[in-house]
Amino acid sequence: MIGQQIGRYRIESRIGQGAMGEVYRAVDDRGEFVAVKFLMAELAREPVFLMRFQAEIETLRKLRHPNIVSYQDHGIHEGIPFLVMEWIDGPDYESLGKRGERGRLPWQEVLDLALQVVPALRHAHRKGFLHRDLKPSNLLRCLDGRVKLSDFGLAKMLIQPSPQLLNSVVGAIAYTAPEQALGKPITKRSDFYAFGGVLYTLLTGRPPFSGNNVVEVMHKHCFVQPERPEHLVPGLPRELDDLICRLLAKDPAQRPGDGSVLLKQLEQIRAELERRGQLDPNRTARSAVAAHETDDLDDDDSEDAEIDSFRPLPPPPEMPVPLMRRPIVVIPMAATVFLLILWGINRRPSAEMLFAKVEPLLQSDSPDDWQKAWDEGLSEIASRFPDRYLQEVRQVRERLDDRAAIRRAIASYRLNTPSTTEAERLYRRGLSLLATGELAAAQRQWEHVAIAFADVPEAARWVEQATNGIAEVKTLRNERPRRDPESAAGNDIALQAARARLAQLRATGQIDAARAMAQALRVLYADDPIALQALDFEQPGEKSQPNR
Repeated sequence: MIGQQIGRYRIESRIGQGAMGEVYRAVDDRGEFVAVKFLMAELAREPVFLMRFQAEIETLRKLRHPNIVSYQDHGIHEGIPFLVMEWIDGPDYESLGKRGERGRLPWQEVLDLALQVVPALRHAHRKGFLHRDLKPSNLLRCLDGRVKLSDFGLAKMLIQPSPQLLNSVVGAIAYTAPEQALGKPITKRSDFYAFGGVLYTLLTGRPPFSGNNVVEVMHKHCFVQPERPEHLVPGLPRELDDLICRLLAKDPAQRPGDGSVLLKQLEQIRAELERRGQLDPNRTARSAVAAHETDDLDDDDSEDAEIDSFRPLPPPPEMPVPLMRRPIVVIPMAATVFLLILWGINRRPSAEMLFAKVEPLLQSDSPDDWQKAWDEGLSEIASRFPDRYLQEVRQVRERLDDRAAIRRAIASYRLNTPSTTEAERLYRRGLSLLATGELAAAQRQWEHVAIAFADVPEAARWVEQATNGIAEVKTLRNERPRRDPESAAGNDIALQAARARLAQLRATGQIDAARAMAQALRVLYADDPIALQALDFEQPGEKSQPNR
């Protein structure tokens, strides 16, 4: 094939092989590079496939968007159909993800990708066209940073039962929507589910679900909740984590309704992250342009246009049909395969079986074991058996949420720039107190900053901020009911237990341990005089001891 002249195209090199055939780089008669995709010879012998191929070509002509790899030409060479597509001089995101640290890409890059791909999906959906096969290898990055979506329509061409279809399903099952796995009609929200899976994979270095076989993965798509990305990616903004979880919702109605809604949500996330200083506006400048520069292409199309599952095709020509192409053979075989898949999905383990599988992990002190217990059993219990093992599910959820909170705090610490002055550092301490709900302590901290640095020009900004903060906190404290002096000491379960333990240490003569515990509690509640008074830690001989 290499070196051959095929019509206007001279084949230069082989690029790779996909589910449908081989891909080559070629040069056209104008001296420009193109990608030529030759379909498998087995497919070329199927009359129905050839008819569908011609129908899909007519659709590909309509897709004109800067973030979609454009169709240029097609033909047949020695009985084998081929497509000629725009040449993209850049890698796909499957290979880019593998090059990243721990198989991941930075969340900033993934957000930029999303802001470019969603307008492309919106354009295709408005044209009445689904992608059906979204995965990292179908996203390409140009040398200038533009992201291109490729292989529109190829999955639909493979709708007839064939070995190539089965191979394609195995490769794309990681991004299959639950409704598609159950044989229900697919819509643009099915594309959004697959796109959510792609974003998840690029961020975390692994797909939402994995398994030993197709049935196991399909079962998880339908009935198991994926681990939240923020549990795997320290520093991932909560807004982006929430959006990906919405895209991966089991119920299509819980996903964004169309491309415009999804794009608006992404733009709001970008604006908020830029406002907080977590995202460089220059980084997403291209995606901002991509979102709007082709809106005029879609003005004549309705966002809510119905997307057909299959366009009607003319009947194939009369000819002898091989045995494995006859409906009387193929339809029962396809039905049998589908029923076997459903049987595997419905043959689900009971709550007792799932809990027995993960119970040893719950005894571990390792957070990794808690996560494994959630992934391998508790997540499915929470989804399918919401009234079973409530305490165990709640405890593991709390542990995982606490771990994620620590990781977010560490990431926030790494992102924060060091304070340039003492006034700034002390002002920020007030912010930290406010974030943890310590309103009175935050107010006192800022009052001290305002007094101590009142006449220092270098600290004028932080004095002003502290003064504003004092006013805000006073308003907030007035909105809250005043706390009863006994509330902290009398109503908190953990504090009650601590007081009982302190009394036990004193009663049993463990004076040193009692003194250390009382001192620790005094330090913890030093900024809360109301609670400190109610707790009554003082005992003879303890108050005068030095801090330890």
